[in-house]
Amino acid sequence: MRTLSGSQVKGLHKSLSRDAELLPSLAEGPKEELAQDLEVRSYRMLATIKYPFVRTHDVLALAIAAAFVLSLYAFVRELRAVQVMGYFSEPLVWGVGLFVSTLFAVVIFSRVWISVMDRAAGHIEYLYERVGDEEAKQRTQILAFQVFGGAMLFALPLLGLLLWNLGILGDIHGWGGWLSLGAIPILGVVGVVGAVTMSHRITEITGFYGGVFSQGAHPRLRPEKLGQTQEDLDHFLKEMGPLVERIQQAPGSL
Repeated sequence: MRTLSGSQVKGLHKSLSRDAELLPSLAEGPKEELAQDLEVRSYRMLATIKYPFVRTHDVLALAIAAAFVLSLYAFVRELRAVQVMGYFSEPLVWGVGLFVSTLFAVVIFSRVWISVMDRAAGHIEYLYERVGDEEAKQRTQILAFQVFGGAMLFALPLLGLLLWNLGILGDIHGWGGWLSLGAIPILGVVGVVGAVTMSHRITEITGFYGGVFSQGAHPRLRPEKLGQTQEDLDHFLKEMGPLVERIQQAPGSL
């Protein structure tokens, strides 16, 4: 399957080939250090080949999802024209149109983004198994921003356009019914996108390594696929004990 990381792989391969040619001419100390660096960069290239962030068909599917999101802007333009003319019929048709466009956009995006997150998690796990925590952690910083930033880049414009449509519909046809109807797709977008991202193992990985959206000094449990041991689990439970007690003793807690 074609990917969009071809230029990145070519750049890594060219750099590796150039540096590998230097090995025979180096003294023993620098030669060993360069060889170790070449090994790490080789695994980095292989991880990019095996687990690219997006594939060509992902981009095509995301373009279709974006088209459904943009259709909500077309609804805005039509509703404004109707508002100017002072004529509005078949309100149910507009409501169903908003719901269907939102549904298709969310379903397509969610299916694509699950595969994106699968590959991002696999990329980090591959690097951990071959070269250890440090390289895996560095890659996590980049992938966490791409994964969670991409989800927000989809959800926020979609929510904004939904609210914009509902605002115009409320002005035209009264607020009560449209607010009730609008709560369904709005809560659906928030729920689905949130569930897809937060329940995936990439969230566990970024939480452990401290990704861009997972900063803080809270206790962190090493994920199983990153070499979790019984000692790690015992240490995590020990650290969580005082935190649970503070929560239970907080005012208003059950």
